[in-house]
Amino acid sequence: MKGYKKRNAFIDLLSPVLWRGDVEAAIVMLENLPDDLVRVRSEVVKLIDYLKRNQTYIPCYMMRAKLGLWNSSNRVENANGRVVSFRQKARGMSWSREGSTSLASVSAANINGELSKWTGSRTLGFKFTNDSIDDDNEAEAA
Repeated sequence: MKGYKKRNAFIDLLSPVLWRGDVEAAIVMLENLPDDLVRVRSEVVKLIDYLKRNQTYIPCYMMRAKLGLWNSSNRVENANGRVVSFRQKARGMSWSREGSTSLASVSAANINGELSKWTGSRTLGFKFTNDSIDDDNEAEAA
């Protein structure tokens, strides 16, 4: 955008829309940005394309926060980084990008107790691990 003040003002409008998980409204806002505010239209188009491609994966962060769920992947990324770096760097190995990704995937499945399930049927289990959700559900059931 043309200038950080204009950019920041627009981000202040856009962020709450994405916080609510309203990707459609965010796309409309980006599509309707006036040309006099945009320095490089192709970058706005890239962002719109990204949002369209990933719309089904973009959560409602507000709901996740209310449920006490994490709105960040930093714990997962940190754990993956530690697993991979231990296997690769600590032993002085050199890995291709594909090999590194494969090692991280297999290591994560192993740590989560899902390795035999993944290698046998190519499926993984899914469950919420937030104790407060379980406590709330038990309280409602009682």
